[in-house]
Amino acid sequence: MHRATDNDDYANAAFYGLTGGLIGGLAANVALRRDEYKHTGGSLALSALAAVGVIVSGWFGGRMVYEHGMRVKGVSPVEHAPEATMLPGDARVEHALHDVERYVPSSGPMLH
Repeated sequence: MHRATDNDDYANAAFYGLTGGLIGGLAANVALRRDEYKHTGGSLALSALAAVGVIVSGWFGGRMVYEHGMRVKGVSPVEHAPEATMLPGDARVEHALHDVERYVPSSGPMLH
């Protein structure tokens, strides 16, 4: 959204959301791994819950792209490139290759 609108609020919101999520997740996981909570299995459950969240969000993202067609518009690297044209000697080379293939067919792709 920041690139599309050039509004810095979108970039700031993404940065602080990411930072808050990382710090909050790390703090909760570290707190559950302290000595008094080691035997409760809370840290393992929290890590498993995070892994399930990543798997589910990946699955939803895949469905959005591959089933519903919600893709980012691709940019072609050759869209504005000039058309390829034959050089003066190319017609003679192509004609010679056609003659050779007429007498000795190749096992690969044919030119005609």
